[in-house]
Amino acid sequence: MSHCFIICEYNPLHSGHAYHIRQAKKATGGDVICIMSGNTVQRGELAVVDKYTRAEWAIKAGADMVVELPAAYCQSPAQIFALGGVKIISRFAQPSYLCFGSECGDVDLLTRLAATLTDNLQVDLITQSNLAQGLSYPQAYSLAVKAVCHTDDKDDLASLLDSPNNLLAIEYIKAIRRLNAAITPIAIKRLGSYNDMSVEGEFASASAIRNNLRDKAVLQKYCPSFVYDDLQKYSDCDDRLYAVLSYQLPRQDLSQICGVKEGIDNRILQKLDTCHDFSSFLQQVKTKRYPMAYIKRLLLNALTYNTLTYEELKGQAIEYVNVLAVKDDKKSLLSLFDCAVTTKQSDAHKLAKDEVQRNADLLYASVKYRYRSVMSIVKS
Repeated sequence: MSHCFIICEYNPLHSGHAYHIRQAKKATGGDVICIMSGNTVQRGELAVVDKYTRAEWAIKAGADMVVELPAAYCQSPAQIFALGGVKIISRFAQPSYLCFGSECGDVDLLTRLAATLTDNLQVDLITQSNLAQGLSYPQAYSLAVKAVCHTDDKDDLASLLDSPNNLLAIEYIKAIRRLNAAITPIAIKRLGSYNDMSVEGEFASASAIRNNLRDKAVLQKYCPSFVYDDLQKYSDCDDRLYAVLSYQLPRQDLSQICGVKEGIDNRILQKLDTCHDFSSFLQQVKTKRYPMAYIKRLLLNALTYNTLTYEELKGQAIEYVNVLAVKDDKKSLLSLFDCAVTTKQSDAHKLAKDEVQRNADLLYASVKYRYRSVMSIVKS
């Protein structure tokens, strides 16, 4: 039987995610295994609910098993996030599919661009030069791609990078190429916009839903009933998180934290002294050069004492797979990884001695006040 993987966050899971899971099953005819962010997510935030609850959502929406993407990868840019997920798929003992949503939905076009960009030093150099001129990263990257693409449709190829799910899809394919993995990519055309803040039409983005977590009508319209029920327990944690930041950051060497560059640590500490709430602090720290997502990921890395460099993360091996949830008749999937498999967070911490992962879970528990730590077995 074929097995299909989805790299995801489900923060929160909505009708578009459920559609994607159904389409993945339809495209491959096999089991669907989700590799999901844990208690910290790639936007540099704590998840709206804990990772075990979100994993149960995925099973109820049609997935067969959910495993965790380690926190250090979740708190990194798209390239590292994607690489971490593909590394986990590579530990699966059988050839697999990776199914992702993208705005264009054309896997051949995405693969062409990924081939151009994989380990392309010229793209990296031009991107850095563009950043030095004050351009945002998406602008700098897109212009670099146009500069190195020697085809008649280079503008069309570069325009793919304007859409965030296309960009992430390209990173998935690049990671598959780098690892020479036996993984076949499948692109599902995304319905609706990834970061559109509107709550109209058949599908809404996770960003729009997070902006309306107090609006029961929005949650009922765009989320399955089991997600709606769990989100009734949602509580904002910005004040508590800012209190932790205010205490912890001045007491550590931020220059050693993953992602810190060019004096941004000094700017963070300076603004921490003058701001009184999390929202105004973030607005004061961010710049055109340092967008909000970068700042928030950096802060999470500081709070979890992540001192790994991106190069170290790229070379880091996946030593274990932590299972968050599994369908009761699919427990045999646990035996198909060629590495250690854990079903309790405490076992994962002992096995890998992953301080970033442990600190991410402790941070979530201390700020959110809710935390589960054992794999869920969900009845079919």
